Amino acid sequence: MEYYLIDIICIVIHITAIYVLWMNWRGQAILHPGIYFSTLWLISTISQWLACKFEVMPLPNEPAIYELNKYAAYTSIIFMLFSFIGKNKYMKINTFRIVDNKCGFIKTLLIISLISTLISWISSGASVDFNENRADIISSQVHIGKSFTMVDSILAICNSTLPFVTITIGFYLGMLMATGRSKIEKRWLVLPLVIAFIDAMSQGGRVSVLNCIRNYVIGIGFSFPLYSIPKSKLIKLFLFVGLFLIIFLSFISIVGEARANFTGHEYGFSRFGIFSGVVDYMTSHYWGFQLRRIDYANDINLYYGINTFYGFLDFKIPFSASLGMNGNIWNIIGIDFDPLAVYKSGVEGSYTTSSQFMPLIADFGTKGAYCVIIILVFLTQKIFLSAIRTPKKTAISLILYYMFFCYWFGSNFNNGFMSLYTLFLAAILFESMRFLYRLRNI
Repeated sequence: MEYYLIDIICIVIHITAIYVLWMNWRGQAILHPGIYFSTLWLISTISQWLACKFEVMPLPNEPAIYELNKYAAYTSIIFMLFSFIGKNKYMKINTFRIVDNKCGFIKTLLIISLISTLISWISSGASVDFNENRADIISSQVHIGKSFTMVDSILAICNSTLPFVTITIGFYLGMLMATGRSKIEKRWLVLPLVIAFIDAMSQGGRVSVLNCIRNYVIGIGFSFPLYSIPKSKLIKLFLFVGLFLIIFLSFISIVGEARANFTGHEYGFSRFGIFSGVVDYMTSHYWGFQLRRIDYANDINLYYGINTFYGFLDFKIPFSASLGMNGNIWNIIGIDFDPLAVYKSGVEGSYTTSSQFMPLIADFGTKGAYCVIIILVFLTQKIFLSAIRTPKKTAISLILYYMFFCYWFGSNFNNGFMSLYTLFLAAILFESMRFLYRLRNI
């Protein structure tokens, strides 16, 4: 009974946070990382309650489940409180721009991404079986132990601009919904989703599609004058986002059940029907958190920020991996740390996720994590304000916003901040291509 009461309180907190964020920022809340965090954990907490009620989720360390829910609810409260910062000053900003009117370079970058993704898929065997591809990856741990060749590095660089390209495509899509006109032919608007599906198929996973939808939503958010948008246009936006969500939820349900059938395991989540994949997907980190709370984050050997902020100093020389040079700035300053150590360990559940709170606890301890969350949410609010008040959005100007947005959007995964080096390189390539096209058209 005590645990169910905690669930109910957490659900109420997440709903309240979503409401406050929306009332404070109205349409601009679409660009606020906090509203996605609270929505994700609202769905996650409900899914966890259902999974526990129907006994379809492993419980090796049950108290850890409710510890995780407390961390998430606490974070929603902090988001709610800090959402009042800048409200009166910035919430009526109505004009956003991402790029200039030339979109030829976007088509070129999309074609490059499509070709590089197809080459990667073909080189991995060109299998269309999600389950077989996923099983091969997990069994061989190719995703963490692969030796990258020069070709792999080139393909990764060619595909690196896709997040910024998809954001821009989302921008054009939002303009189409708001004005009925688009600066790019409609057939190009769906190509990022096609690329994401091919990538997801090659990995047997679902994250690529989710990330693609996330980038579409960011771009759409920057295209609308969100404070004063007519209600009819706002309804159209929500219907479009809802359609994306239905597609993704159906996709993860189909993949989840197919995986279970492939492995021969009973898929207990099937009792939830169309929501089976959602409940499965949104509870996997609870199992991982229970396990890692025992063998990884135990408040004894703290990492003091290395897990969470590893991406900020993960700078490498281009093509260094293919040349056998695997060092980065962390190694230069004398810190030898492998962010994939848990995955490589082979312990129970090593391949599953455990939420972003696991790295925070491993870094700063049980109590210290609460303090760091306050700092991170405050910085997120300031970066959000900077993003919405900057009239012109270039890829470089969006790097920090994108890092923090992705951090909170993917908070059910046990990752810290993504690689600043990778994003910076992608932004430079994106802006260089745009500059070359502008020169050609002068």
